[in-house]
Amino acid sequence: MKITLEKAMEALSEFMGEQVNTIHDPVKRSVGLFVVGALKKNPEGLMSKARSWLEMAGVVSDNMVDVDVFKAGLDNIFANEPKVSYLGFGINEGEAANLVKKMMSKAQTATVTVTEVE
Repeated sequence: MKITLEKAMEALSEFMGEQVNTIHDPVKRSVGLFVVGALKKNPEGLMSKARSWLEMAGVVSDNMVDVDVFKAGLDNIFANEPKVSYLGFGINEGEAANLVKKMMSKAQTATVTVTEVE
């Protein structure tokens, strides 16, 4: 399943917002909220740093994200690491699965919208 890069970044920023809301330390939470807000305003800022790696891995091509390849990458991470930490909080396999579901939901919503217009 493929999704536009724009929709994938939308799903990522929503997911990160949910994760940041679980941070109890007010300083780390503020930094997290800042990052999520900036990501929503300028998703290309993150993509400019990650694009070459994601393209090399086959996750991103022609401004489309292959959700199946993205999921395979996450599955490989969590087969080797039970938890990944960033911005003062961690993400586990179940939370990563929620990110993939969020992306798939965005793809299905986009498909329904296009179908309804036709």
